[in-house]
Amino acid sequence: MLQDKEHRARQTAQPGRTSIRIMDSHRIQPVVSILLATYNRAHLLPRALDSVLKQTVDTWELVIIDDGSCDDSRSLLKKYETRDKRIRWLYQDNRGLVVARNRAARLASGRWLTFLDSDDEYLPNHLQVRLDYLNSHPHIDMLHGGFIVVGGDPFVPDIRDPGRLIHLSECVVGGTFFIRKDAFFALGGFRPPDFGCDHELFLRASRILSIEKVAFSTYVYHRDSQDSMCNLKGDTSAPAKDGGISREQT
Repeated sequence: MLQDKEHRARQTAQPGRTSIRIMDSHRIQPVVSILLATYNRAHLLPRALDSVLKQTVDTWELVIIDDGSCDDSRSLLKKYETRDKRIRWLYQDNRGLVVARNRAARLASGRWLTFLDSDDEYLPNHLQVRLDYLNSHPHIDMLHGGFIVVGGDPFVPDIRDPGRLIHLSECVVGGTFFIRKDAFFALGGFRPPDFGCDHELFLRASRILSIEKVAFSTYVYHRDSQDSMCNLKGDTSAPAKDGGISREQT
């Protein structure tokens, strides 16, 4: 558990592409940090966490913020942390998705940040194909795109007009973001409110970063979770659950 490590992480974090921060001398420096915020999702977390463990590359770490869960999430996360030291987690009182994700980012050790919603999952080559693409396109600051929709309605609320539904094919899915850690901090991280925070980050990033969209359909976006923000159609009082989606700008 990360409770005693966050202060040290804040002291040593130096935004920059070449900065290296090793919080544990026995850990290999990860290339990519997967950030996951969760709230009362013990019944879904194994699917998400197992999909990370099945990745075809091993240069990752998974930083989890339990945002005040009152189910069995803590006992479950302890088991996964014991199983694989690349998994680290921290419990906090419920403060919402933006605070949880930004906190996870401050604890991240990788050069790249990416995301996984607690009700979603990765296909085994999800990290591999993106890291390979980034290695061959070193000018890129941020990637997005490449998802499969499973279950539920393919239409979701438009962030600019929540009473209007748009097809997921028109949207940017925040879980697919890959962004340089230094670029994320230069942008100031996520901003409230929770609903639409991915959309707002993407708009700011599109003004100053080199962004590309990929078609590797390896992020599995589950639409069958009744408490996801999209299914709640913009209920911003909901605790941290998932990153939501936003219409892609043209």
